[in-house]
Amino acid sequence: MIRRGDMLELRIENCALEGKCVARHNGLVVFVPGVVPGDTVRVRIEKVRRNFVEGVVATILSPSPFRTSPPCPYFGDCGGCTWQHVQYQAQLEMKRQNVIDAFERIGGFRDVEVAPTLPAEEVYFYRNKIEFSFSRERWAPKLKPAEKEENELPFAVGFHRVGKYDKVIDIEACLLQSEFSNEVLRAVKEISL
Repeated sequence: MIRRGDMLELRIENCALEGKCVARHNGLVVFVPGVVPGDTVRVRIEKVRRNFVEGVVATILSPSPFRTSPPCPYFGDCGGCTWQHVQYQAQLEMKRQNVIDAFERIGGFRDVEVAPTLPAEEVYFYRNKIEFSFSRERWAPKLKPAEKEENELPFAVGFHRVGKYDKVIDIEACLLQSEFSNEVLRAVKEISL
């Protein structure tokens, strides 16, 4: 029986929704965020449910060939995106597989043919809608407020920390939003100084 706090060594099989991937341990489904299909990882179990468990990565033992370095300095802390650590072509196949899974596992269909996912013209700076969050306190990695610099804003403008709606990461720019949105972000900060 698996309990909260147990450590498991797993090979990540495929992706799920909401930035999580799937592995299996003795037939039990294990959801893990921040991993890539093909990773071999050591996972600490955080939640135990009747039909599945959820865990977090303690160590990447062997990285997937589809893993890449995310270009965003906020990736992993910021909740704005979840797949920058996966090569883009692999992301396209993961999305296609999610559609197949929905038809087969949820819909009960078999041998569904799904065309390859059409790639985006622009992988970065493409979003045309953005919602910034504001907070009286800046949040920095390691769950502690950032040290104040001399000309630093008295508040944060950015995105929520992954899974935390009371913590806002102050960002300088987002690689997914348009350059115009980044200009708006900078203008808001300049007005506030």
